[in-house]
Amino acid sequence: MSAMIGDLASCSVTVNSNYDIRSEHFGLVKHANEQHVYMQGLR
Repeated sequence: MSAMIGDLASCSVTVNSNYDIRSEHFGLVKHANEQHVYMQGLR
């Protein structure tokens, strides 16, 4: 896998995270985030 990653000039991924935060009034409250991550290699 490292050889394949080393040959990349750039790539992007979308990261979706879901998590709960406890609330005294509502119990567990679900939260979600979506982030776009871009990476560019040095050549």
